[in-house]
Amino acid sequence: MLHESTHCIDYIEMFTPWVEPHLIGFQGPSQRDTAFSRAVWKDYSLLNASVQFPYKDEITFYGFNNGPKIKISDAVDVYQTLETSPFVSLYSSLNWADDFAEYITFYYMTRSLGITYRITVKRNSEPVYNYESMRSERIIARSRLLDKELVKLLIFIP
Repeated sequence: MLHESTHCIDYIEMFTPWVEPHLIGFQGPSQRDTAFSRAVWKDYSLLNASVQFPYKDEITFYGFNNGPKIKISDAVDVYQTLETSPFVSLYSSLNWADDFAEYITFYYMTRSLGITYRITVKRNSEPVYNYESMRSERIIARSRLLDKELVKLLIFIP
């Protein structure tokens, strides 16, 4: 719910350059500093050349894009690769709007509510890999690129 609500706020406040490509002609680009998005994204769903995430074009959700395209046996490698990326989740690698919504969601859950966000890969019910992206300095550092008023709001929402 928070992820989708973040999109709604982003439509109005334009924390990303734009939320949907078809809206750019209607709304125009954001007048805000969108450093959070521009640090990673060249365009809506195109990464900057300096950002490497080789699984990006293989990530699919909800049956879209002819998925799934990744074998479950590759899960550890996929998440280890995610760990070296600027993304808080696989879903956040889809485009800058989902990157922003996922980041805000997990930032709020971990920083404001104190909830642990952990990705666990299991084989035969045994954990073989754990990753807590919101404990990564690389991920936490991205909060410095967020609009300061938004961060203040997120920290103090009860």
